[in-house]
Amino acid sequence: MKNRSGFTLMEMMVVIAIIGIVSSIAVYTYMSGNPERRVRGASRDLYAGFKQASSQAVNRSLDVTITFTLGAIDSYTITDANGPIANNNFPDFIDLYKLSANTFVYNSRGMLTGASGSVLIRYGPNTNAATRMGVSVTSAGGISLVDETMDTGQPW
Repeated sequence: MKNRSGFTLMEMMVVIAIIGIVSSIAVYTYMSGNPERRVRGASRDLYAGFKQASSQAVNRSLDVTITFTLGAIDSYTITDANGPIANNNFPDFIDLYKLSANTFVYNSRGMLTGASGSVLIRYGPNTNAATRMGVSVTSAGGISLVDETMDTGQPW
């Protein structure tokens, strides 16, 4: 009698079933965490926009303004006296829900003209998504990411 090596059909079916179960768990985990990743990415982009405005104000020795526009597509524009520097639209799924001001102005030293403030975003306009993030700026020009964790039972 010859020695036969290999896998039986039953062994192959069990391995394929295990791979299917693990794959479905991974896809579910990825999709359920997607809103959080999207908000984190959009808040990092917002942070980069504030950094860009601050550095452009210093580099150009001009006042640089960040103006937020709320509408069907929320956006912000970075401008100086010569015109627009950058225009950035938030993705469709991101909602600006708390602005301390619609306009922030950096002077030629990279400091805010006026009071400090914050811009906060969330996933979707009418959701109870737990991830709410944004950017906080100080009058001295400090920029920091804000991460608010929301309990869905608490009013905002």
